[in-house]
Amino acid sequence: MYVHNGIHAVGGFPEALCGFWHSTLPALVSPRASISLRALVILLSRILVVAATALFPLLVRKTLTTSQPESINTVGEGFAYIGTAIANASSLDYVFGGIALFVVGAPKLLDLFDKSKDVEAHSPFFDLTAALRKTPIQQGIQTQQTDDAIRLALGALRDEMSLLIGGVPSKRVTDVTLLEFCDPEGKQMQVRARTANHEEVKRPVDAKRFVAYYVALEGRNFVEHDFRNGKNPFPPKRVSVRGSHDIDYRSVLYIPIVCVEKLPPAAGHHGAPQVVDSCVGVICVHSSKPYRFWRWGDHTKGVGGFADVAFSRSMPYIALIEQLLSRTAHNVKLEAK
Repeated sequence: MYVHNGIHAVGGFPEALCGFWHSTLPALVSPRASISLRALVILLSRILVVAATALFPLLVRKTLTTSQPESINTVGEGFAYIGTAIANASSLDYVFGGIALFVVGAPKLLDLFDKSKDVEAHSPFFDLTAALRKTPIQQGIQTQQTDDAIRLALGALRDEMSLLIGGVPSKRVTDVTLLEFCDPEGKQMQVRARTANHEEVKRPVDAKRFVAYYVALEGRNFVEHDFRNGKNPFPPKRVSVRGSHDIDYRSVLYIPIVCVEKLPPAAGHHGAPQVVDSCVGVICVHSSKPYRFWRWGDHTKGVGGFADVAFSRSMPYIALIEQLLSRTAHNVKLEAK
């Protein structure tokens, strides 16, 4: 029920408040990692140009309404005259100047809500290309080659999601894990592969201990904005490894890998073919910070939002992983809703 409500329920004002605090506000006020002298000069120049553009009509009006000397013979006298006009500005002039600056500068401020991301030198397509080259072409099961291709595809997906949410792949802001079913009944699940290569994989665990299990049964994307939100009934402990280790992530994007199979009508029946939905696994994208897969406006939506954007960006990687899993995975049938 927790996962179902998380997918379909509208977060409302509490979610908007947390999302603004953890996602929108840091994106607005976060400084650049580094800024050069050249970039600083360009920034200050742009500010001066915007201010001059906004205030120029007011300056012209003020100079025309100020008593002008009989003659201005030098450039210095001209600037002195303009300075006198500015010094004699009234309160109304300052009000008009503030309004002009706001009107001209407001679009620049609004651009901060959609700041372009720096393009990383490491493209996710590098790992995706390597995964395609590793994909076994011959018939039969080739476990090691398939596992290598899956790990490369997960690495490419990690970089793609990092670029999408603003993380830096080299700093491992996001990690990606692939969970698969161990039996056709879906009673156990295990980590087939993960981007953290040093950690344990292929350790079967009771499927109901995973949030991913309930996401798989729903067959829809699910975003846990903060795993430690206090309402989550699942303990903040790692399930897929031995021992009782605390989780090292806060927000998680769960993407079920759903397969659709069309079967012919049952014997003696006519009509459209039967459509059977099944799930072969779940991809989990982890981030160490809360509300990384949230954008302003998601609090007014149930299904959809930024999770759908992330899913669209991940479709090529999911398609490849699905093909690789189809060689050995167990398909767990989803109940019709």
